[in-house]
Amino acid sequence: MSTEYSIKAIIQAVDNFSPGMKRMAASMDAFGKQASRIGRGMTTNMSLPIAAFGLSAMRDLAQKMGATTAFSATEAAGAMSFLAQAGWKSNQILGATPGLLSLAAASQSDLARTADIASNIMGQFSINAGDASRVADVLAATTSSANVDLEMMAQSLKSAGPIAKKYGLTLENTAAAIGLMGNVGIQGEVAGTALKNTMLAMVNPAGEAGKMLNWLGVQTKSAEGDMLPLVDVLASFGTALDGAGIGEGQKLQAIQTLFGKEGLAGATELLAQAQSGALKQYADSLSDVEGRARSMAETMNKGAPGAVKNLMSAFEGLQLAIANSGLLE
Repeated sequence: MSTEYSIKAIIQAVDNFSPGMKRMAASMDAFGKQASRIGRGMTTNMSLPIAAFGLSAMRDLAQKMGATTAFSATEAAGAMSFLAQAGWKSNQILGATPGLLSLAAASQSDLARTADIASNIMGQFSINAGDASRVADVLAATTSSANVDLEMMAQSLKSAGPIAKKYGLTLENTAAAIGLMGNVGIQGEVAGTALKNTMLAMVNPAGEAGKMLNWLGVQTKSAEGDMLPLVDVLASFGTALDGAGIGEGQKLQAIQTLFGKEGLAGATELLAQAQSGALKQYADSLSDVEGRARSMAETMNKGAPGAVKNLMSAFEGLQLAIANSGLLE
């Protein structure tokens, strides 16, 4: 091979290679500019919901959550915005957001919807924003140990929560009742209505219901007029029925007399669970679930779906970093 031919071959190869390199460079430049545009859009979407606070700490937390959880910074900012619309102050939002992210991950729920559900429940039970992690733990523990999901809990508590708080029930007491009814297929709004009617029936049992309770020797209120613990009244009522010397049909009629037709199925299940001690035991167990939402979230994020979400969250973080760097301007 002559030297002249070798030089020509090299020149030709370089000429053939250069367009490919130019195309690759152009593609990379286009990708960078597109990522920058997307990133700027994400920065805007993330910043606008929290801009009203004038608080960079919220933006920083949204980015941190995006970098360390399966949720993106934009999703975290959206949840913060929802809490703000619910009347929460900026410091309350900052404290509550990590726990709500854990609950959303544990229950595989939309983050904004999770914030909506949790804030509603906290309002129903007058729970301070500083106890958001406790609420997240109770809800996560209930949905993982009973045949209910977070949306079912929301529907049940929408009906029963406000009455439960007035009655004197804690979130743990109420969640236990809803969870046990869920195990026998009484779920969502049906369970909430059944629990609400059960409580209301105890408040002022007049007429035939009042006469029946007097005959059975069952008290629903203390001497001071306060409602006695629901689980104790239910257990007392069930035990009194068993000792009344009447048949099963008459027992069912007595239950219907007190609770009505609409709540009959739920009330019957709650009576059985109260008598057996299962209702109190379950409520007690829900009082000792600190860290449950976080541990469940970690478990869920170890699987393939969690890996995909983590990847998408990390990719958004990359786009935000590109947008904020200014290197591609």
